[in-house]
Amino acid sequence: MKRTVLFLVGVLVPASSAALTQTAADFHAPRSEAERALDTILKRADADKYQLDNLFDGRGDDSFRRKFDYSTVLTPALLSALKEAEAAMVRKECGGAYSPGDICGFDYTPITCGQDFQYPYLYRTDSAGRDEALLSYAWSDKKRTATYRLVKQRNRWKIDSVACAESGVTFHAN
Repeated sequence: MKRTVLFLVGVLVPASSAALTQTAADFHAPRSEAERALDTILKRADADKYQLDNLFDGRGDDSFRRKFDYSTVLTPALLSALKEAEAAMVRKECGGAYSPGDICGFDYTPITCGQDFQYPYLYRTDSAGRDEALLSYAWSDKKRTATYRLVKQRNRWKIDSVACAESGVTFHAN
């Protein structure tokens, strides 16, 4: 009997430790202040049907009026990096100018790294400090979709870099 009990304890303790480690690394509903801020930003971006126009000043449409100001949720450096990436794509794909009916530049949202969205978004804090956090997000399949660096500026969390997992593309402050 003693031998059986010792064997079970020897098996269960390592298994419990591994389970705790796995649970801590899993994606979950937003918990921390930074995770909740990222969740709000991503859902707001998903709801913005004019996201690329709002990010890129109408993408050649002079009559377009911005409906959402992304400078409230993205750092100036990240906005600049996104605009530079968009301009490079437009130069390469469309000779440097937007053309009506042509897809020039991003054909996905660089904020969520996707063309569609799939709720719920799940989060994991990879590292965090008082005014900076590195967070990853996944869809319900729990496969990392993107990693973000958030910084707290004037008591508000903003995205400072985006690393899209599937494409390997990263947008960050220089």
